[in-house]
Amino acid sequence: MPLCAVKYLKNQSNMLLPKDTNPINSIYFNGGNILNTLISIRGKRIDFFKLYEKVKSSNEISLQTYILTLDWLYLLGSIKLDDNGKIVKCF
Repeated sequence: MPLCAVKYLKNQSNMLLPKDTNPINSIYFNGGNILNTLISIRGKRIDFFKLYEKVKSSNEISLQTYILTLDWLYLLGSIKLDDNGKIVKCF
């Protein structure tokens, strides 16, 4: 692997698990909170903003971090959107 690719990947991992900020602000932590919230609604589909309200009530999260975390969970295959645009867990 070229050295520039290694440096790029190393920088991207800092975004998922930042070393200089509180772990509560990491995508991993917030991804776990979002998945726990989806599990607690027992397989139901949920609106984007309703899920945000539920997640934010248990943990302070900015809308920007919420969206970034949803994108990450989607890329991992942990969540998907149904035909109506509702968020659904994939497991």
